[in-house]
Amino acid sequence: MKRIIIKNFGPVKYFDMEIKKINILIGPQASGKSTIVKSIYFMDRIRRLTLKMIQDMKGEEDVFHFLRNLNKRIRKEFVLAFGTTRHMERFEITAYFNDENFIQLFLDNERWVKIYYSESFVKTIDSLKKLFKKYVSLKLKLLENPFDEKSRNKSFFILTNIYKEINSFFDDVNNSLFIPAGRSVISILGDNILELKDKIDLFLKEYIEEISNIKEFFNMSIEDLVENRKKLSNEKIDFRKISIASDLIKKILKGYYVYDKEEKLFFDKNKYVKLNLASSGQQEALWILNIVFIYLLFNRKSNLIIEEPEAHLFPNAQKDIVKLVSLYSNISNNKVFITTHSPYILASFNNLIFAGNIYSNGKKVPFIEKDISINFNDVNAFMISLKENYSILDEEIKQIKSEEIDQVSEILNKEYEKLLNLELKNE
Repeated sequence: MKRIIIKNFGPVKYFDMEIKKINILIGPQASGKSTIVKSIYFMDRIRRLTLKMIQDMKGEEDVFHFLRNLNKRIRKEFVLAFGTTRHMERFEITAYFNDENFIQLFLDNERWVKIYYSESFVKTIDSLKKLFKKYVSLKLKLLENPFDEKSRNKSFFILTNIYKEINSFFDDVNNSLFIPAGRSVISILGDNILELKDKIDLFLKEYIEEISNIKEFFNMSIEDLVENRKKLSNEKIDFRKISIASDLIKKILKGYYVYDKEEKLFFDKNKYVKLNLASSGQQEALWILNIVFIYLLFNRKSNLIIEEPEAHLFPNAQKDIVKLVSLYSNISNNKVFITTHSPYILASFNNLIFAGNIYSNGKKVPFIEKDISINFNDVNAFMISLKENYSILDEEIKQIKSEEIDQVSEILNKEYEKLLNLELKNE
């Protein structure tokens, strides 16, 4: 996705952002930050829904009514994500995948979600319908004879070509993962959280499923995971970056995570604490860290949306989690979206941007790795409020505007000066 425009959706009256590698939203609670990133995540999922629709086709009727069926699936997913629409005001959410390709969701007068596809998407689907029919025909053949290797290979070839065309419309083959706030609850409940999957929203459900998928990898220490990967993988992996990531993770957690029927944080080989008894900061940060580590280790491409990475973390740990996220974003085509209340998160990003400016001038920064530094042109930073949303980037000095980083400190300092003046007057 290249751009998102949101009009009159929840607390967001108007928001327009060109999406870059690192996208940061800061602002008070209930101002619309979560609404924006959830909208981005949902619009990004339409590619996956489209591919799943193609896989699920069973006959020519599914081919003929493909867009109608896709509309139904998108509406159903929208309700799972955002709830019923009967009480909502009329809104528009438009995702641009390039200048010509876009998909728009809007609410009609009857309070039903409508989907509008750009002409290029409709043409893409129409042009693929012959391949759709061939694919469905081969699926039926394979149901009659699962051992028909020729039909299986032909089916795979056709599906690959279909996927290629669909992905070219969306211009991004990366899936997205939404990492919500309130992560400590998942750490406390452990495997029991799976029992709640049918009672929670779409965002949390998919996050829990991803944790369940990767948890089994952590049956050993981080060092052993890396060594196994070195021995067993033929892929080209930058283990220097992996080393930087593992050092940051151990620094933030004050140890490392292991899952051996129980979830534990080890401080050394013999000392550990069960995860549900660990600090709230460790519980909140854990699955941000584990997910980023596994994605780095296995070269998995995914856009990450992280709500409040600073939750319950000391400022030094906030600084280190920003470094880890920046390292991840520097891997090709991985986008990161951050919502935050913390001036330390913004200040940490600012330092990495400053380091990137220095590196771009051919100089070195001995205390910040180049792989962690950030190119200013790859960054978005927005202040989100109920009154207005605006960029807080200073294009002239290539930094996030310092006066926006910690307005509260300025207010507190002025209040302190008033108190001091009042005390002096009373003497």
